[in-house]
Amino acid sequence: MVIDSVSGKGVLAALFMVIAKTLIKNQAQLGKSPAEVFTTANNQLYEGNDENMFVTAFMGILENTCIFT
Repeated sequence: MVIDSVSGKGVLAALFMVIAKTLIKNQAQLGKSPAEVFTTANNQLYEGNDENMFVTAFMGILENTCIFT
């Protein structure tokens, strides 16, 4: 589960959020830890980010035991 928010308003902010969510989802599906997911996504979002936009995000993993970590 990921909860996130993006800086800015309008179409540009919406597109940036779509890109961020896609990057996060793709990395998470590879079975990476939350730290690895966010590090990789951050590095990719940083490249070419001339508008200095940013995403604030929280990620949690619900294990088969139904314990949220």
